[in-house]
Amino acid sequence: MFEAIAQLSKPSEFLNDVDFFCISDNYWLGKNTPCLTYGLRGLAFFEVTVKCAEQDLHSGVLGGSVHEAMNDMVKLLSTLVESGTGKICIDGIMDDVRTVTKEEEDLYTDIDFDLEEFKHETRVKTVSDSLLKKDKMSLLMGRWRFPSLSIHGIVGADASKTCISAQCTGKFSIRLVPDQDPEKVKKVVTAHLEKEFAKVRSL
Repeated sequence: MFEAIAQLSKPSEFLNDVDFFCISDNYWLGKNTPCLTYGLRGLAFFEVTVKCAEQDLHSGVLGGSVHEAMNDMVKLLSTLVESGTGKICIDGIMDDVRTVTKEEEDLYTDIDFDLEEFKHETRVKTVSDSLLKKDKMSLLMGRWRFPSLSIHGIVGADASKTCISAQCTGKFSIRLVPDQDPEKVKKVVTAHLEKEFAKVRSL
């Protein structure tokens, strides 16, 4: 038994002649072809707070008679991105995004990427509607080439209680691409939120 342990713990000679090595701390598109990442999309992170009262209220007593911050927040966040397509619904957000050229499209043709394998690895449903983009090129461009908006969550009153939240905060982010200016993005996002919030006639 001790002899076996000694053999197992003996250092391998496989790397004896190696002076250094490089680890690519990254993801592959599949299991066969290595990837080298030379750029990533940028990030603009947002928090928006809706306040409708000075304190949490009881839904059994006041539900249906007052504006509820959580309802207004859900409505507000639902205006940001189109469900089912991933299209960002903010005026001006795409103004500075470069037009896709034929040469750029050609670069995607030979990329080693399998949609079915992608579904399996990401554990999305295998039905066609589980992916916003149905073909390799549009899916990869959605991941790399175009901006995207993701809603991350809402913080409010304790969900285990039947409270009406006095206020709640929604969190979302936009992945930015070349030529998009973060300050301009902030400006159009703010304008959109203000316009949509005015429609709910809350506080």
